[in-house]
Amino acid sequence: MTQRDGSSDVTGSPANPGERICYACRYVASEADLTCRHCGVIFEPYLLGMITGKSLTGPQAEAFQKGAQDCKAYWKLTKQTSVAPAAYKPWPGCHDAYRAGWKKAADALDGRIHLEDMVDLSRPESRKKLSFVLMGGGLMLFFLIDTLQPPNYVKAILTSLMVIGIFGGLGLYFSSN
Repeated sequence: MTQRDGSSDVTGSPANPGERICYACRYVASEADLTCRHCGVIFEPYLLGMITGKSLTGPQAEAFQKGAQDCKAYWKLTKQTSVAPAAYKPWPGCHDAYRAGWKKAADALDGRIHLEDMVDLSRPESRKKLSFVLMGGGLMLFFLIDTLQPPNYVKAILTSLMVIGIFGGLGLYFSSN
């Protein structure tokens, strides 16, 4: 079976329905694959971004962790987070989870951390930090209202935000989860 560039591949012809060719390495991949099994190119970034360590179980979760560990190890050697063929070693059948773990670690190392990654409300220390931010914002609004003496409609808006911040922060601080 041959690929469009004339080279052969054991996975089948790209003319078959349900297959696609990787634009980077020219290997044939399944339409269901989110990443290339050979080079790690991401075909479906949105869908790959929905894979998290918490959404996986068994070998998929282990492959996710292994991808993150391999990315961090590669970064320590080269200070790069891009996928390199020498460092990219996905587990058979778990290449999407492996690549998602690599991408999550790469995003963290590159400083592209999202808020939901930074504040995990299931962890008590994260709830405590967020509660201090909310209470601090509420207290700042209290002093802002007192100092600026804004018009009544602005004062009402700022007061409601202040109450939400202070009591939301207290509620989050004392929550028992």
